Amino acid sequence: TITSAVADTTHSTTSSPTPKAHDMAYDELLNQVSNDPMPNLGASVPPSPNPAQTATSQSAYGSSYAAPSQATAAENALTSPQGDSTQTPSQASTTAAYGSASNSYNALSYDWSSFAACSTTCGQGYKRRIRRCDVPQRCSDKIEEDVQLCYNAPCEDFGNPWSSYSKCSKSCGGGQRSRSRSCIGRVACPASGSEVQNVPCLVSNCPVLHYDFNNTTQEVIRDISGYGNNAYLENGAQIQPASDVCGSKAVLSPRGDILMEDFRLENKPKVAISIAARIRLQDTRGWHSIFSTAKTTDSGEIRGGFHFEVDDGKLRWFHRNQDDRAVFDVTTSDSVVRANTWHHVMGTYDSTVARAKVFVDGAEKGGAPGFGVLDTDWGYKACIGTFDFDGRYLNGELDDFQMFDYAIKDKFQIENLIKTKCEKQLVKR
Repeated sequence: TITSAVADTTHSTTSSPTPKAHDMAYDELLNQVSNDPMPNLGASVPPSPNPAQTATSQSAYGSSYAAPSQATAAENALTSPQGDSTQTPSQASTTAAYGSASNSYNALSYDWSSFAACSTTCGQGYKRRIRRCDVPQRCSDKIEEDVQLCYNAPCEDFGNPWSSYSKCSKSCGGGQRSRSRSCIGRVACPASGSEVQNVPCLVSNCPVLHYDFNNTTQEVIRDISGYGNNAYLENGAQIQPASDVCGSKAVLSPRGDILMEDFRLENKPKVAISIAARIRLQDTRGWHSIFSTAKTTDSGEIRGGFHFEVDDGKLRWFHRNQDDRAVFDVTTSDSVVRANTWHHVMGTYDSTVARAKVFVDGAEKGGAPGFGVLDTDWGYKACIGTFDFDGRYLNGELDDFQMFDYAIKDKFQIENLIKTKCEKQLVKR
């Protein structure tokens, strides 16, 4: 019978497990499909027939069906299952041995073509193969397609080195720094032609109080931290344009000050603190108070809580608690503040490590051990530019006053703090 003849031939014939197209028309068809855009891989891709499918198709297309050998299928890859009368010599010999093509296979018996080349030359890609198909429910365009993943050596898609990281996108609260490189490959390259990497930066919290002096309404200094800790100009203090540092500045000389109402202040530091400002003194002799708090004792004396000040060119950072005990007291050994020069000054304290430090223009200039947490009772007055007991008027100008509820340590944050508003505007552009 036909079945036994085919079975015998199958046992005696050796053929490639992936038959190749034997006809120029078939080659052209494969080439055309292979050059089409890749199909949507999210869609269902018809699988290759398995033995169960073969059994099903045999039942569907008649009991006389017998699967041809791969050699037979390769010879008849372009022959219609309905019995095309056109035959090649090899087809004629095959027909003579095993019966007509229409009796020997159906739409699912066409051999797959060889896989076309992988869609990529490196990394992961896709390879595809096709075969003729005359089952409309399975392949409406008479071509069935099989798509599979393929893998090559890892790609070297990027021909240029990474750029330097950009400046942090924010000055506090967590931003991003980015770098990029151009792309020359085909696999991992995004449509933009470059790859971008982002890393977090300045993840420390933003200040609990910030006066940039650009936001004023008559006598009110707006706190831009978001906590609403506004302040008030007193005793002749003025806000003036600051062409040398951009924006505006507070002019406090000769005896002006900026008052903060203690009972309204939100988020006063308890465990740690940083106070930073930019100052320019007309004269460094004597005491010049940058920030102070004052309260009265039971005996009616005025006692200072915080003192951040310049004393004959030296920078002093001091705090006293509710028990009248010094929490920390730091004074630089040398004169670090020059007259008629803008300086960025900062004092920090962290009770968890019991350490206080002072910085001038980003450089640490002094430090001392501390004791305990901070006193949040600031008394009846918190003030920039003076101290109630003995004046200590700041004879000069001040800009960008900030207070944080942690001790600033990150070098990138310090670098950003000491930039003038002019420099920060250049970075944004």
